[in-house]
Amino acid sequence: MKEGSFLFTLVTALGLVTAQLVHNLVALKDYGVFSGTILDQTSESCLQFEVFRTPGVPLGKKLPILVWIHGGSFNVGHQQNFDGAAFVANSQQPLVVMTFNYRLGPLGSLPSPLFEEESLLNLGLLDQNLFLQFVQKHASSFGADPGMVTLGGLSAGGHAVGIHHFGDYDDMNESSLFARVIYQSGSVTARTFPNATCPLYQTQYEEFTQLVGCPSQGNNEEILACLRSTELAKIRDAGAAIFDRYNPIINWPWQPVKNAPLFENPGSQSGYERTFFQIPTLTTTVTDEAKTFVPGTLETGEEFLDFLRTSTPGLNDDDLRNLEELYPDPVTDPESPYIDSFNSTQYNRLAAAWGDFAYRCPIQETSYRVATAGQPIYKLRWNTGNRSPTWQGIPHGIDSSYVWNEPDTEYPEMRRAYHAYISNFVLTGNPNTYRLEGMPKWPLYKPLGYGLEFSAPKQLVVGSDGASIQQDEIRRGQCLFWRDPERALRLNK
Repeated sequence: MKEGSFLFTLVTALGLVTAQLVHNLVALKDYGVFSGTILDQTSESCLQFEVFRTPGVPLGKKLPILVWIHGGSFNVGHQQNFDGAAFVANSQQPLVVMTFNYRLGPLGSLPSPLFEEESLLNLGLLDQNLFLQFVQKHASSFGADPGMVTLGGLSAGGHAVGIHHFGDYDDMNESSLFARVIYQSGSVTARTFPNATCPLYQTQYEEFTQLVGCPSQGNNEEILACLRSTELAKIRDAGAAIFDRYNPIINWPWQPVKNAPLFENPGSQSGYERTFFQIPTLTTTVTDEAKTFVPGTLETGEEFLDFLRTSTPGLNDDDLRNLEELYPDPVTDPESPYIDSFNSTQYNRLAAAWGDFAYRCPIQETSYRVATAGQPIYKLRWNTGNRSPTWQGIPHGIDSSYVWNEPDTEYPEMRRAYHAYISNFVLTGNPNTYRLEGMPKWPLYKPLGYGLEFSAPKQLVVGSDGASIQQDEIRRGQCLFWRDPERALRLNK
């Protein structure tokens, strides 16, 4: 791999690391190419990682390990977005944290018939799989137990966790790569993951090749030769430009695709057929997942429907009529719960609908499928801010610094409690093992049935003034709409 060219290759080696002291921890720290924070800093030479381990513990003692996949819509992000040193330093028992980079943007996924024919799909996911294999082979060298790997991730990282978790296809050998999973605002059925030939991805691919000056159709070898000879800066600029073009309608490019390596079947189908790994699971979501994503300029019910129609092409006319009823229009219905939006009349309504579609209901679906398969599953709703504007509510990703127990959080006691629950799960598979004094016992998520006629299962809810056990009943009818098996498959979930 080299800087300056687009290689489209399967990586077979990881960046070297060297030791240094961080937060009084033994840390194995990479000094390779800094990449992945924004699109104009990405590189194919990016498979570096960091290891953080509790100091003073002999390497011969093999500790539980958290392997974390960063988020960023599969377009941005970096391993250093998350403070592994703080997570380890505040754990009540010794453990190891590993964070790593993987290819992003068009370097990580350029869905197209060409890349399907050339077996070059889902390269970022394959990077992740490669790293998990690396951990299994070398974890003992870091004083970690390869049999006690917890795979976790936030947002797109959580979606990736879901793809690995729900990919029990008996051909990628992933069953031995992790023992439990953590989803933080992510799911295998989050948003939508069509195949490489869907019309949207074909359009984005053609726009990309035009921007970099390569043909989009013709001889495969000639197209690949052109792409591989294109300077990396040009690739970055084109990837960023197309991301920005589609960001307002949340039709992000460069996503993983189904019917491809590590993602052979739709996530919803894997849930129904139970082709997922039967392991302990922990899922979290926040109260207002979509308020930082959806536009705050829509004023009419028609604009609300147009946005959903554009951002989710699989919705049909019957779906849209149902959505009008499920999310009452604050302009025409004085009883609508979405009245008094800060930005525009449709803002709260759209944030609820798109957040349910993309995050909240998929996480509920994952929790339901794991629970009904007989596996221990813990579900949490985070309802604590961190100096965010009031109009954002409790937005997507706001809980990240609390999970890692980073010092600059608005509610330190909730930070310590949240971190204790999560680190306990990494240590033992049970978030309650060393929970802080005064914090409630986090119950298992146990659905009694699928429909509204059944009582909602219990989850942990963490607010700024404490934690409590509540039923998972917010917009249950709306979630049943989004989780409907026929509709989920039609929407490429």
